[in-house]
Amino acid sequence: MGKKEGGFETKAHELAEKQREISISEFCTKNRHLLGFDNPRKALLMAVKEAVDNSLTYDMPLIVSQNGKISIVKIGEIVDNFIEAKKTAVIKNENLEKMLIDENLEVLAFDKNSLKLSFRKVSTVFRHKVNSKIYRVKLISGRYVDLTAYHSVFTLDKGKVTSIPTTELKEGMSIVVPRKEWNSNSFIKEINLIEELILLDSSLTKKINIYGINSFFTSSIIKQIRDLLPKTKWYRTNDFKKFNYIPLNILRKLKIDLGNFNDSKVGISLCKHKIPAVIKVDHNFAELLGLYVSEGSMLKSLTRIHFSFGSHEKELVYYLADIFEKVFKISPKIKKAHDTAYNVVANSSIICFVFKNILKVGDNAPTKLIPNFVFDFNNSLKHSFLLAYLVGDGYPTKELFYLLKNDLMLDRLSKEKITCATASHELFIGLQYLLSSLGLGYSVGYKEPQKRIINNVLAEFGNNYYIYIYSGNKDCAINFLPIKDTIISSKDSKVSCSISRANQISIHTETLNNTLSTSKIIAYQGVETFLTGDLGVLTIKNIEEINYNHEWVYDVSVPECENFVAGVGAILCHNSLDACEEARILPDIYVELQQLKEDRFKVIVEDNGPGIVKEQIPKIFGKLLYGSKFHRLRCSRGQQGIGISAVLLYGQLTTGKGMYVTSR
Repeated sequence: MGKKEGGFETKAHELAEKQREISISEFCTKNRHLLGFDNPRKALLMAVKEAVDNSLTYDMPLIVSQNGKISIVKIGEIVDNFIEAKKTAVIKNENLEKMLIDENLEVLAFDKNSLKLSFRKVSTVFRHKVNSKIYRVKLISGRYVDLTAYHSVFTLDKGKVTSIPTTELKEGMSIVVPRKEWNSNSFIKEINLIEELILLDSSLTKKINIYGINSFFTSSIIKQIRDLLPKTKWYRTNDFKKFNYIPLNILRKLKIDLGNFNDSKVGISLCKHKIPAVIKVDHNFAELLGLYVSEGSMLKSLTRIHFSFGSHEKELVYYLADIFEKVFKISPKIKKAHDTAYNVVANSSIICFVFKNILKVGDNAPTKLIPNFVFDFNNSLKHSFLLAYLVGDGYPTKELFYLLKNDLMLDRLSKEKITCATASHELFIGLQYLLSSLGLGYSVGYKEPQKRIINNVLAEFGNNYYIYIYSGNKDCAINFLPIKDTIISSKDSKVSCSISRANQISIHTETLNNTLSTSKIIAYQGVETFLTGDLGVLTIKNIEEINYNHEWVYDVSVPECENFVAGVGAILCHNSLDACEEARILPDIYVELQQLKEDRFKVIVEDNGPGIVKEQIPKIFGKLLYGSKFHRLRCSRGQQGIGISAVLLYGQLTTGKGMYVTSR
């Protein structure tokens, strides 16, 4: 320790006199670039981000049920459509747009108590400007989701399903995903082509006619038609009656019960083929769709649909021709393309029109996708579709075809893993959601485009997506749970031995369930509910920051649940914020920016969280390093108690004005 010697101060005393206390305001001023306040624009974004930054990227798949029909959509596309369609109903400021919706839009979500999956109504859609980094969280199965830094997913923590923001995720952590099968609230039994055609734009259906209408072509109907036509065209009603048809674009304008047309047929002008107006949704139809998705294609002119098979698949060729005739009442032609290939062909414009515009299955390999109708099938029909698809694009083909023609399930397959490949990214996504809906485990892979020389000719190969399906499903990773978050202790010797192994970090759900029933282990509270629920976990393989060029990121609100299934492969995503999620309150956030002067803004943020006790208000808003999870007195969401207090301090330093806080 330095002392005064001979009237002189030591070096320590000299340094001590230069030392002084540094105020937080001075620290904030000199280090504002570290806190996100290095320019006015970033400072304003920082202030807003502390309240709102919790979204997915535009093209993340979202499974929805809209007016009772299930489909896979891009979250950005569906939110944009709602907001752009009703701009006057949008609550917005410079960075956030929010709209309450009355439409019957549902998403797949889990109940917080039972952990069961079902479709739940969406109350609000959101989009906000990008104001944070975007991360891709990829699981060991290959499924992934792209999130903003503060969007949450779910993990299993000591028996409880809890939300966790992207900033706190680490490789190896368990992320909650659907494990058991899930279904539509109602199953489709038939497809009424006339009803579906009327939903299309009239420019697409100007050549479509409905045949077999004379039994209800009454004077009242004739009068309605003539009211629609100029007098010089009234003669057409005689033609309609004579040739027993009516153009769809006239029918769509009539006041008539479409049920009258159930026994009618649908066709295109000047084309000979006519197909039933009502298609029965049965195993024949499901298998036909599956075989088209794997082996079918159409000419660009939409005049021919054909299926291609190898010469060794002759039995499958006749199997397809038979179900094709049963569905459409038209016999396709079987042609030997060459020594090693057979084609099943139907020169039918109306069938091509239906496949392209109603079933929406894609024209060729890169554009193939699963028709949305398939997700409204019951599980037996979904399985038929899947099996038929695998017969065409999967391996082992012969054994899969044996299962198909004998109405057997995938678990009867001798192979533990089925491999299939596709060039279509949309089909790649759809297959993952189909497998999830059937409760089947899978993993995925991807191969970059490549060039190869074949017979001295340079051939270019595009993207290839691979899916590996576990036929028995037992040994799939989704059926294992982390030991550290399920078991406290065990009296079962086998389980204890497994737990003691250095490399044993997980336990099979079946083993855990059986052992629980014998009372030989002590599990964390909530584990039994998790086992009886519909959820499982997969561990994180990697997390990487990605480039994102879209203007907005997106979110939806689901009352009481505040979660939804999204991603490339089904992953449970969370959308409530901070205190709201812990208090189980539907977050309702209002952000308003008022420009007072050229360089002065007033920021107003309101939310419906559980409130703040009076004694803590000064600490939360006026003290740095006070955790953002204030009602549990710990830090979370990647913040260390700096965000909102730094916003307040910066506002005071730059304006000399105060902030007003109201909590009730």
